[in-house]
Amino acid sequence: MATIPEAVRRFAKRMTSKLRDNAYKGVWDECDLEYLFSRLGEEVAELRMSCEAAKADFDTDVGIHLKRNDIHRIAREAADVANFALMIQDRCGGTKAR
Repeated sequence: MATIPEAVRRFAKRMTSKLRDNAYKGVWDECDLEYLFSRLGEEVAELRMSCEAAKADFDTDVGIHLKRNDIHRIAREAADVANFALMIQDRCGGTKAR
């Protein structure tokens, strides 16, 4: 069995943390797909804005060097995007597929 890369483990942990933080909002299985797609679009826009805000710290010749708070904000927004994609997949029955 292949080993799961550490980056995937950390990302899944961030996704879980974000879901736990927002558990008070209720379950997504009662949300319609249009709402979930709308929220996914909003989260993608937030992720883009977070990346753009950190762009001043980008050095394409050397690589990306971000401040710690930029890294944290981008990671949280990426987890939001992934969570809404997960919710859409789940509402479409995708979590039952093997």
